[in-house]
Amino acid sequence: MYAISGAPPALDLLLLKQQGVATRTQLGDVGINQHGIRAQIAARRWQPWGFHVVILHNFEPTRGQLMWAAVLDAGHPAALASHTALELHGFRPFAHEASEIHLLIERGAKVSSHRTITVHESRRLKPEYHVEVAGLPCTNIPRSAIDSAAWQPWPRFACAQVAAVVQQRLCTAEDLDDAMRFVGRVRHKAHLREAIRDIRGGSEALSEIDLVRLCRRFGLQEPDRQVKRSDRHGGCATSMPNGSSPAAGGWCSKSMVHTISTSKAGRATCAESGAS
Repeated sequence: MYAISGAPPALDLLLLKQQGVATRTQLGDVGINQHGIRAQIAARRWQPWGFHVVILHNFEPTRGQLMWAAVLDAGHPAALASHTALELHGFRPFAHEASEIHLLIERGAKVSSHRTITVHESRRLKPEYHVEVAGLPCTNIPRSAIDSAAWQPWPRFACAQVAAVVQQRLCTAEDLDDAMRFVGRVRHKAHLREAIRDIRGGSEALSEIDLVRLCRRFGLQEPDRQVKRSDRHGGCATSMPNGSSPAAGGWCSKSMVHTISTSKAGRATCAESGAS
């Protein structure tokens, strides 16, 4: 796969770990001098990435190789962040932004550009909070969730993003709350704080967060938690703090959607929409 004859064993180990991507310094450390690197590039067997990194083949880099090229080119203390870090941690994405590779660097640092890599600069880059996944440096799960929510323009999407991270059991609402204390000024911070508060109360999806907020808005008793329905609809429903059953409470489930409306007299009622 990586065209070179008589390659030293140390090079094979390096390329296996970094998916065929290395810095010129790393190649020199395993016995490939600069003349040899230039010869491979001139013969179009290898391809350079910026001034410091080499991809040791001549075809389109894979997504994993682009991640390695990005972090090696940026150097310490850069890290993969946001949707990309969540992807490495096992998150199942649903946003278009997740198709890009998100790289977090110190403000003012210079990196090579690529159409699939989105670079974010930060004055508060703290490598002590970075972790390694498959050898790649990345931000931890709570910080990645907050960044992925804050680095886009829609507050509802921001709330859905942090709820999904908790729903997929990657971290807890308490972890997100702790991370919020150190992120400084970020977009949608008030919305995120309110969403995390609702998640701590038991909400695990944007629809549940909306339900709790509607209850709060219209002065209704807020639901307590989800329980498994015992009727023909199945799925999950929301129980009330007074112990009333999901069927009696008439709240939302996976098979039915309910909306809250207000009458002219100001009394809040729950109406079933019949949607699935």
